[in-house]
Amino acid sequence: MATVVTMFGALAAGCGDGAQATGDTSTATDGDATGDGVAADTIEVEQTACTPATGQDGEPVACVGGRLVDEAGAAIPGLKVSACTLQTCIIGETGADGRYRINKLPVAPHKIEVLGQLKGFATMVFYQPTTAGVVATPGRDIVMPTLVDAPVAWAPADGGAVTIAGGMLTLDADPGVLHYPLGTIDKSVLAVELDPLDLPPFDSAPWVGEEAATRVFIVNPFPVFSDTAVAMTVHGAAGVSVGATYQVYTADQLEGVLESAGTATADGAGNIVLDAGAELKTLTTIIVVPDP
Repeated sequence: MATVVTMFGALAAGCGDGAQATGDTSTATDGDATGDGVAADTIEVEQTACTPATGQDGEPVACVGGRLVDEAGAAIPGLKVSACTLQTCIIGETGADGRYRINKLPVAPHKIEVLGQLKGFATMVFYQPTTAGVVATPGRDIVMPTLVDAPVAWAPADGGAVTIAGGMLTLDADPGVLHYPLGTIDKSVLAVELDPLDLPPFDSAPWVGEEAATRVFIVNPFPVFSDTAVAMTVHGAAGVSVGATYQVYTADQLEGVLESAGTATADGAGNIVLDAGAELKTLTTIIVVPDP
């Protein structure tokens, strides 16, 4: 069985890792989620029949499914997976084969949130469109990156700069503007750099054709966000021409769609620096794509 979390009013953050929703929140057991026992041929194809195809009211419903693996391709069991709209999150779990399937969903695009941090993997979000009566999947395994670095303290009251992702990413926030998931006691962050080829699906893929020079960072816990723009420097860009320009994108924490956060420029000293006027506020998935 799946857990259904229904949100009345505005949804303030994601569905997991202690994220907060504003307004009244009620939790019930409903829907259906399966892990073990789902036949491989019902998940690995892009779309297959969704059972049941209608809800209790007779209205069409959708389903989502997929498989989560580590960097070596091994299945990851026991990961919580949330399928969320702005109104509802239904939470399932991967089985021993790394597969999840969540049924009885509204026919609408969903943000898929995989709660990896408690098991040593990065918490990830991505975008999954759905169609009535079929199981929608990403079409490939989703690679969950391992978190290897220790968290770095980043207190909201102090702000300032933190360097994470093995020294490859520096973020700098004003005092008093950072927000962590509800209930987070240890105000610290960590990040992992992800191969663009392992990016989960979004509503667009602006890095296609530029994968070799695209930089991707997954920041945890999810979600960390700021009321004002955060400065960013990406390190390890030696050899990039001075003045080379980049587009910066982040994953929206509510809907899992990509949003532009502005532009960045290479300084010729091995850094890509976010330009003045950029609006980097959501720090979940940061994608830095070179201009053609």
